[in-house]
Amino acid sequence: MTWIPRIHLSGFDAGQVSELVSKWLENNQAKIKLFFEQLGRSQSLQEMMTIPLLATLIVLVFKQTDKLPENKTRLYEIFVDLHNGGWDLAKSVQRPSQFSATAKMFVLKRMAASIHKAKRREMLETDISVVAREALKETNWKVLKNELLRDGLIVQMGLMIGFAHHSFQEFLTARYLLGDLNTSYLTACCDEYLKGSDWWQEVLYFY
Repeated sequence: MTWIPRIHLSGFDAGQVSELVSKWLENNQAKIKLFFEQLGRSQSLQEMMTIPLLATLIVLVFKQTDKLPENKTRLYEIFVDLHNGGWDLAKSVQRPSQFSATAKMFVLKRMAASIHKAKRREMLETDISVVAREALKETNWKVLKNELLRDGLIVQMGLMIGFAHHSFQEFLTARYLLGDLNTSYLTACCDEYLKGSDWWQEVLYFY
């Protein structure tokens, strides 16, 4: 399929990193200085700042916590937890919710694992609802779906549901593997990776 146009995002240079940080931190010079002081102590985070998505996540986490994560895995851990109720906690906002952050994470991990195992980036809502009901017995899928969409980790595209970014799916699949110790699932993804498939590369990195 060589005829299909392919687009690649270039990495940020130092000037673009500085501009991104300044805009997200609303030109607050004290916060900007603190950000770059912490960034200067981590070579791995400096490398991640050249990648647009990761740079944005890093700045958003810092904006809420005044601290930088130690590494990529910790970055996703913080960011996902912030979306799963953490933003409300940080802002002292109480939005009505029928499901706890723990219950929603329980479902999100299984959703991610199901979609990733199927080698897809989205799945029919009818199939996702089955996964949710198997995870939380007799749950009201419509209410749960609305809460998950509001949190922002998943998005709906017509009849399909997927994660807001593929890397969230990969991270949550790894969390599923760690939390459930599903040895057959883990063995299968390791076997595929060792046979040359890069579909599981980031999952195994997070794992």
